[in-house]
Amino acid sequence: MDFDQISELETQLVFLLNLDGWQLTKCRDLFSIFDAYGYDTNGQRCIVEFKFRQEYYDKKMLENKKYQSLINLNSVKKYYCVIDSAGAFMFDLSNIDKSDFHIIDLPKKTITDKPEKKQKEIFFLKNDDAIVYNYKFF
Repeated sequence: MDFDQISELETQLVFLLNLDGWQLTKCRDLFSIFDAYGYDTNGQRCIVEFKFRQEYYDKKMLENKKYQSLINLNSVKKYYCVIDSAGAFMFDLSNIDKSDFHIIDLPKKTITDKPEKKQKEIFFLKNDDAIVYNYKFF
């Protein structure tokens, strides 16, 4: 997927989440730390980061660097949403199990033809801890 395709998927996801009670606006800045902002289903001000994956994984990953960037922003609620072939998994960052911390080799960049790998600090996220939306993008 390229940046234009991901941007279109983000627009569609914001639309669907808003139908399910969220009140989100997609960020216009392609290099923002998060992809959408607004209000969650409880009416709390929030930000949401989206991560699209074409394959399904039992455990989702969140880079510690991304977590730290999001958690330090001035917003009441912060969410990380992983979208794969099984749906959209919305994780509340205030509920992340920080003890499930690992250092593993991952591609340096997400979107690349030749993945150069480097060690990254990550948290594993369990699907059971997510709000799951049965949206099918893949």
